[in-house]
Amino acid sequence: IYLFLQAIKDKKFFYIFLYLIFSILTVINSESGLIFPIITFFLILFFYRPNRYIYYLYAIIPVVLYFSLTYFLSIKSNVDTIFENRAIFDIRYFFELPNFENGFKSFILEYRSRSSPKNFFGYTIIFLDNILNFLNLSTYEYIFRSIEIFYLKILVIINAIAISIYLLKFFFRRNILNDKLFLKYLLLFFIALVIYSFVFHRRDICIVLALFSSIIYVYVFDYIKIYYSKIKAFLFLFVLLSPSLMYALTGFEEVYEMRSRSFIKQIHLEYSNAIKSDKINKDIPYYKDFMSLYCFRNYNKFKNNLDSFKEYSMYEFETIFSKHVDIDNNICSFNKNIE
Repeated sequence: IYLFLQAIKDKKFFYIFLYLIFSILTVINSESGLIFPIITFFLILFFYRPNRYIYYLYAIIPVVLYFSLTYFLSIKSNVDTIFENRAIFDIRYFFELPNFENGFKSFILEYRSRSSPKNFFGYTIIFLDNILNFLNLSTYEYIFRSIEIFYLKILVIINAIAISIYLLKFFFRRNILNDKLFLKYLLLFFIALVIYSFVFHRRDICIVLALFSSIIYVYVFDYIKIYYSKIKAFLFLFVLLSPSLMYALTGFEEVYEMRSRSFIKQIHLEYSNAIKSDKINKDIPYYKDFMSLYCFRNYNKFKNNLDSFKEYSMYEFETIFSKHVDIDNNICSFNKNIE
């Protein structure tokens, strides 16, 4: 993005060339990289409006190239393109009611995960999650999950509600909403929010939301400082950051979809002890993952058995090993029932 803005400023094609190289690498390397050329396009549209329309084309070339290549390659492949996989949904099931058979907690976990259904409820929950991330309120979830004392959980809920009201009231002040520059950045934030929530349909890769969230909060900070006082401005920052400070005090015990850190430490200790054993306990948590670690750490002991895997690529090895490794007789070799 910086290179492209520099190209407009200095009118040097060399910067455009660098932008294209790095942007193409970005969109090919990472799914979330597709948003950067799109944001570049809107940045120059809102703030620069160059006379040469070719700049707009340069900005989106990486996206056009990416989708052209994926479409061409998908003609001979059964694998869905990123657009088909992420953005297309079946309208017949769009308003399908969630299944609560496994309980409300299971429903929430499913609809907030990377495999969240592409329907009305899935899109709504991911969208709200991203709004909560913007307000730094989703952190309260991890704080809440980390605390075992009931009355402290109630205090966390009350604190979250109070801070929500405190933060939101600043976004509906007439002075700040009349600021055209602020509105442009707010619109860029909203564009990124829509792309992450409805196209990528994710809540864990939202880098560009962090960028525009920071800019928006700078405006709010300046607004408070000008119309109220410096003390209230820094109080605003403290209130905004307080969930993160509280989260740090928990030792970051709960993290997104991961298991708790205390559980991970317990597993680490259990694995460390089990690696030295000659007998495998099938009841060990995530025993398929453990077997990969076990055979790796004990390679010299089982290298003759592991020789049966040498013809496979890394991807094939991971797939076959986790499903067909023998944990009863010839440990770290193929199971006899693989056929």
